[in-house]
Amino acid sequence: MSLTLRLAKMGRSEVGSSEYPMKLPNFTAILEAFIFDHRRWIIGIFIVLTLFMAYSATGLHIDAGFRKHLPLKHEYMQTYMEYREEFGGANRVLIALMAKSGD
Repeated sequence: MSLTLRLAKMGRSEVGSSEYPMKLPNFTAILEAFIFDHRRWIIGIFIVLTLFMAYSATGLHIDAGFRKHLPLKHEYMQTYMEYREEFGGANRVLIALMAKSGD
């Protein structure tokens, strides 16, 4: 069935007619007709894309390591990396107390 005949059956006019001065309804009708004419191909393309994305998703893994979020070239981070074993990591707060007099 031709596009013109299908548009006429749907109550729409041909592209460029004076019945629809705006081009959007005509574009929508043409797009609708194209999608329904080629629906098997379009569904097939979406199935192939879905399978490809599902296969690609199998290679994803979560790695939220602490060191991956740090600017390791910064001087503070280099100091941290040098002394991290001695002070037990970055998730601790150390408080040093010193007596003013006596032992």
